[in-house]
Amino acid sequence: MPRAERLPIADKQLSVIKVDRPTVPVPAPDRDSGFRFRAAGRLVDPPSTPARDERREDLENRLLAALEARDAGSALLLAGALAYVHPTSEIARRIKLRCVNRVQGRATRELPQLQAVPKRLVAWASLEGRKLTRHQIYVLSLVDGVATVENVIDASAISPLAAYDALDCLLRDKIIGLA
Repeated sequence: MPRAERLPIADKQLSVIKVDRPTVPVPAPDRDSGFRFRAAGRLVDPPSTPARDERREDLENRLLAALEARDAGSALLLAGALAYVHPTSEIARRIKLRCVNRVQGRATRELPQLQAVPKRLVAWASLEGRKLTRHQIYVLSLVDGVATVENVIDASAISPLAAYDALDCLLRDKIIGLA
């Protein structure tokens, strides 16, 4: 590897170092820096920041609560934050767009209330050509005309936000209706 060479400057106290491009790649930083706090004579690990998944789960729960409370402004902020923390989340982007429309005063559907009972309006055979996500298909399989929205969300075993979004998309496409 080439060595750095020192270039002279008029002021002897200062100097500039010219470095050629390194030939060895710089190693990636280790996740554990080895840094420890010393408290009362013993080593203590530094306080950990919440993991990205914990932040995502917290944002999803808060977003679901804002949607249930029909607070479009809060839901918009939380959906934006969720889209930032988890950029590949299609659900966060769809909810964010829906909330933007609501805040700007455009006509949008109301999100389903937890006590409403969803009923299938379209037969399974006629759904063959439609593009539905796996979450929408799974949630649709749980719609029996007796269970409430809350029961369907709980029985789905997927994140409540994903189930809520699937129900809303099925309502939008008029595959299910609410009684």
